[in-house]
Amino acid sequence: MRGIARTLAAAALAAMLAVAAAAQEPGADPVQVRLAEARNRTTVELFRAGDAEAASAAAEEAAAANAAALGGGHEQTATARFNLALMRRMTGRLEEARALHDRALAAREALFGAESAPVADSLLALGQIDRDEGHRDAAETRMRRALAIRETLGEAAVLEVAQAHDELSRLYRAAGRFDAARTHQLAALERLQNRLGPRHPLVADSLDTLGAIARAADDRAGAEAFLARALAIRQSTLGPDHPVTARAFDALARLHAGAGDWVRAAAHFRRAAEGLAAAFGPDSAEAGAGLRELGFA
Repeated sequence: MRGIARTLAAAALAAMLAVAAAAQEPGADPVQVRLAEARNRTTVELFRAGDAEAASAAAEEAAAANAAALGGGHEQTATARFNLALMRRMTGRLEEARALHDRALAAREALFGAESAPVADSLLALGQIDRDEGHRDAAETRMRRALAIRETLGEAAVLEVAQAHDELSRLYRAAGRFDAARTHQLAALERLQNRLGPRHPLVADSLDTLGAIARAADDRAGAEAFLARALAIRQSTLGPDHPVTARAFDALARLHAGAGDWVRAAAHFRRAAEGLAAAFGPDSAEAGAGLRELGFA
C-alpha cells in the first residue's frame, strides 16, 4: 500500500477507536467491550509503527474480541473484519483477505445500504484484491462502483474519491491503457490539490504517478514535466538531502538515461547520490547504486 491509499487505510483503522468507544450497547458485556477496544488500539498502534505482521496478529484478536462483545452482525465487528482483511492483504494472504472483505461487505450492505460509504470502502478493497490476482475486469467493475458511490457523498469524501481514481489509474496503467490511467490520475490530482494544497506530499505522489504513466506511454516531455513538479515539491517541503527528494532526482535521472541524455542523467544521479549519502552515509549502497548502475561512480 502507498501514498493516498495508505493514508486513508490508516485513517480507517484509527476510526475504529471512536466507533468502539461508542459501542457499549445495552446487553453487551462491558469486559468484552473493553477487551475489544484494547485490541483495536493495539492494531492501530502496530500499523502506525509499520509492523505489518504484528498488526495482522493483533487485528485477528480484535476481530474475535469485537464479535464476542457485540455479535457478528454489528458494525464494529464488520469494521474489525475489514481491518483484519487489510492486514491480511498487506502480508500477502489474499484468499483470507477476500473472505473477510466479503463478510464485511455483506454486513455493511445490511447495516448501511448498498450505496453507503462503508460499502464503497469494501468494494474498493475487494477490487484491489481482484487486481492483485490479475482479475482486471472484476477489479474495474468493483472500483468503478466504489467511485460512483463516493462521488455521491459530497465534500466530506473528496479524498476518498481521489483514492478511487488513483486505484483505477493504477489498474489501467498495468493493463497498458495509458489514456485512461492518465485521465483518472489527473482527476485524483485535481482533488488532492483542491483539498490539501499544491505542495502536499500526496500531490507529489500523484505527480510521480503521472510521470510514470507518461514515461510508459513514451511521452518523455510529459514525464519530465510531471517529475520535475514532484521534485520541486519534495525539495521545498523536505529539503535537498532527504531520501525522498533523492529518489525524485533518481527518477528524473532514469528518464534522461532512457532518452540517451547522459549529461543530464549523470547530473541528476549525482544529486540523488549526494542526498542518499547525507541520509544513509557516503559509503552506503543506497548512495552509490544509481551511479554504479550506469557507470558514473
